Amino acid sequence: MAKTLQIISDAAIIPSGCRERFLPLNQPAAAPLVRRGTSLAGVSDLVPPYEIRRRHPPFHLALFTLAGHGRWWSPGHDEGQCRPGELWLVPAGVPVRYLADGPWRILWFHLAAIPLWAAAADLAGPESRPAPQLHALLTAVESWLAEAASPDRPLATAAATHYAELTGILLERELPAAGHADWQWRSRLQALREKVEQHPAARWPVTAMARELHLSPTHLHRLLREREQTRPADLVAAARMRLARDLLRFTDYPLKVIANRCGYATPFSFSRAFSKHNPCSPDRFRRQTETGGVA
Repeated sequence: MAKTLQIISDAAIIPSGCRERFLPLNQPAAAPLVRRGTSLAGVSDLVPPYEIRRRHPPFHLALFTLAGHGRWWSPGHDEGQCRPGELWLVPAGVPVRYLADGPWRILWFHLAAIPLWAAAADLAGPESRPAPQLHALLTAVESWLAEAASPDRPLATAAATHYAELTGILLERELPAAGHADWQWRSRLQALREKVEQHPAARWPVTAMARELHLSPTHLHRLLREREQTRPADLVAAARMRLARDLLRFTDYPLKVIANRCGYATPFSFSRAFSKHNPCSPDRFRRQTETGGVA
C-alpha cells in the first residue's frame, strides 16, 4: 500500500516498493557537501504510484535519472520527462509535481538557494540537460555510502570525507555556479584549506588567510559567510579538530603533546575547544574510541 505524507501544502506518495538510501549528512564526513548547501540527498529506486508535489520549495532540486523515466508538471512552466543520463533541475520557489512513470532510479540533491548554485537560481523554471559527470558522480556517492556502512570506522570516516568532497566537486561541474571567476575562488579556497591542514599548529590570523587568497580580510569574511556559511576561524578549527581526533584515536600521546601539535597553548584550552566542536571531552573521546564507541 502506498503511504501518503502531507507537509503543509506539499504531498508525497511513497509506495512500499520504493527503496531509498539517504546520504548521511549528519556525520562529520559529510562536511564538504553540507557546506555546499546540501540539506538532503540520496539514491532512490522508485515505482508507481510514487509522486511528489511541492508548491513553494525553499531549495533547488537537482535530480539525475539513472534508469527508467519520470514525468513532471509545473504551472506556467510546461511539462516534460526525466530521461536516463539527464539532470532535471528545479529552481527554489518553483511549484512542481513529478512522478515515477514505471520503475525509476534517481540520484537527487536538495540544494540551498545560496550564491554557489546561481545556475539554478537563474532558471525561469524546470530544465533538463545532459549530465556528462553522472557516472563519476554516482560512483562517488555509492562509494561514500559503502564507507558509511563500513565497520572500519577511523579509516572509513577518512575515506567518506574524500568521497563527499568528490561528490561536491562533481556536482559543481554539473551545475556551474557563477562562471570561471567563482571556480577560481573555490580552487584557491581549497588550496588554503590544504595549507591549513598541513600546518594546523601555526598561527592563522585572518590577515594571513586573506593574503593567501589575495583578498582583504573584510572581503574574505563576506565571501565565506555568503558562499560557505562559515568563518575564517572555522576553517582553522576544523583542520585542528581532524588532527586532534586522529591523534586521540591512533596514539597514546598525553593531552599536552596533542594540544601543542594542534596549535593550542595548554591542555585546558585544547580540551575546551575540543568539547565545543565535538560531543564529548578529549578523554572521553579516546575512551570511546578504544571501546569502539566513536565513529
